Amino acid sequence: MAVLDKCSITCFSHIGNREENQDRFCVLQHPQGKAILCLVADGMGGHRGGALAAQTIVETAESQWQEHISADSLDNDAVEAFLNQLITESHQAVKMAGLAEEIEPRSTVVALYLFHDKGSMHAISIHAGDSRAVQYSSSGKIARTIDHSMAQLKVLQGKISEEEMATDPDQGTVISNIGGEDEPESEITHWNLQQGNCFTICSDGFWEIFTDEEVLELFSQLPEDREIQLEKIFIEKIKQLPKHDNTTVIMLEIPDSKPDNKKGPSMSDTDKPDSSTPDVEDPVTNPGKTAPAPESAPLGQDDVAVGTGNNNKKLIIGIGVVIIVIALLFVTRGGQESDGENAGENSDAGQVAQEQVPAPAQEGTEGAGEGEANTEGGDAPAQPDEVVAGNDEGAAGQDRVLDSLELDTDISVSSDEELVAEVTDLLVLTGSLGPDDALTISSEAEAGGNRIIRMQQRHQGIPVFGGEVIAVENNGNVFNVSGSTGADIEIDVEPALTYEEALEIAGAALNQALGSRNEDAAQLLILEVEDNYHLAWYSVLLIDGREERVFLDANDGSVLLRLPTVIGEA
Repeated sequence: MAVLDKCSITCFSHIGNREENQDRFCVLQHPQGKAILCLVADGMGGHRGGALAAQTIVETAESQWQEHISADSLDNDAVEAFLNQLITESHQAVKMAGLAEEIEPRSTVVALYLFHDKGSMHAISIHAGDSRAVQYSSSGKIARTIDHSMAQLKVLQGKISEEEMATDPDQGTVISNIGGEDEPESEITHWNLQQGNCFTICSDGFWEIFTDEEVLELFSQLPEDREIQLEKIFIEKIKQLPKHDNTTVIMLEIPDSKPDNKKGPSMSDTDKPDSSTPDVEDPVTNPGKTAPAPESAPLGQDDVAVGTGNNNKKLIIGIGVVIIVIALLFVTRGGQESDGENAGENSDAGQVAQEQVPAPAQEGTEGAGEGEANTEGGDAPAQPDEVVAGNDEGAAGQDRVLDSLELDTDISVSSDEELVAEVTDLLVLTGSLGPDDALTISSEAEAGGNRIIRMQQRHQGIPVFGGEVIAVENNGNVFNVSGSTGADIEIDVEPALTYEEALEIAGAALNQALGSRNEDAAQLLILEVEDNYHLAWYSVLLIDGREERVFLDANDGSVLLRLPTVIGEA
């Protein structure tokens, strides 16, 4: 357990150039050093009560943590259950808080859970929105979570580059959040600690302006110097950014778990202060002075929160006045919510509708593995444009995207059923859907006073991977229809192989037994690869000790496509 006790944690939060800091964060530790939870909540500035939403999430986390740490043991299942419960209860708590205040508070959230199980350390994160967990080694960025945002979708579609995300007009338009009309479609990520021992858990205000090189340089500093250097760099940056957003980051360094010690962060015992309880500056009640950090108490509640030090063995809560799942991590369905202030008020619904939203998956199919196959219901996981190199069997350098469509329309409807029927007929007439295709509503949300209705394409009842249509409606008038569809699908939708049979064949081809993370049902869907449609079984499998999202041909068991569960470098 000693490694967790020696983790270096630096927390920083700043109001930026805004009138209010709506970010909040907390760092919670198991009293016996068994686990750490780092959480950042970014209140959405486009909605009244962003700070209330973020504060409610932190308070919910603290309450749930006290219950959770009383458990006798911690394992992957228990941690995942806790994280999912945290999202569910935070969502309900934020909605209740909004009802009490007669406002609509909303927030994004990311949380990283570090724990010991069976003699080894594990890291699992969960997120909803565009707050991120990012993993680093001494040599560079390893991987990050995928944002639930329109800008991220543009990257996955190849319309913008990763570097252009921060300045894209749609960056502030998030698809999943806490407190919205729909349940948030959060995503779980399992991290390989052998690849990197440093993490940032941050709001978009941080990753938008700090480069990977700057983050690595910060991690190379002595832990007690990081916050000072971080603030110095940040203040210089925002001098040139008059409207920059609130910025919050938790920098976590795990000692003795990185693959090499040639360079990068150093965590020798001599680098740490002697005190097991860090001195804390409270910029509200004790500016410029330090005092012992109270157990289970907030550290600070103003623009800049403090670094938590290195030997922190207390429960530290730092509160700063601070589905698609999308493609690789993915199961999203949450409503399309616009973070107007964070996006510079770029929440025009017409523009939102012009971007393709990949299709969501049925709730519960994330992490599908061995078990009963799911051939009915459920939507396809979102389709990415890239895969990680090194997946030789079935991997492709670039996957085809289905035919894009965008239509300005004038359709009067009086119900959702009529909307689906009218849009389906229109797309059949224009050749965007075939006679055996249908649309089903997967989610709806509001943006700019308009309803955004997302519909999944199905061929003879089977969801089409990446096939989705978005309709924008206002007062009974559908004025825009966009998305991606496949109109020329001609395949038998009865699988020749069961999922278990396809899995056995694929395992033999890969020369290893394929394991799954859990026993969720596999999903049957239609996948387009190199201009050909295939009936495929989709699930999350363990291959070479790493989780991958795998598509197996339902007729011959071949591996059609392998995707990572996180964006990263091979």
